[in-house]
Amino acid sequence: MTQTREPCKCDVYSRVVGYFRPVNNWNKGKRQEYDERKAFIVESVKKSQQSLAGWGSSVAQCLLITTQTCPNCSMAKQMLTDTTKLPLAIIDASTDEGFEIAKKYGVSSVPTAVFIDKNDELITKEFGIEKIQSYIAEL
Repeated sequence: MTQTREPCKCDVYSRVVGYFRPVNNWNKGKRQEYDERKAFIVESVKKSQQSLAGWGSSVAQCLLITTQTCPNCSMAKQMLTDTTKLPLAIIDASTDEGFEIAKKYGVSSVPTAVFIDKNDELITKEFGIEKIQSYIAEL
């Protein structure tokens, strides 16, 4: 004997103004915004990263922004030392001088690799081991 189940109500949650709420409880305007949302296309991010790869020849130095308590910073340092021939400066953001350098380049998390040209201008910054590794593979 087969049992048939009645369909049950399924709530869809989405983020609105910083927190998740069921879509069926949204007002008419927010529901319209939800219906008009576009999906983020990851390929466009990859293309923009590939366009940065041309900058590789103008990268003069890499600044690795770290802290003493960062668990991934030592791995990022080792990876940059082993895989790139760029001059590498290790900046400790927990010092006053390091904090000012991190602030200058808009660094808000560690580890962050800041790639600069010979005029000390920012080319790009990558945070997290995976993103740093991906960028230096393109150099």
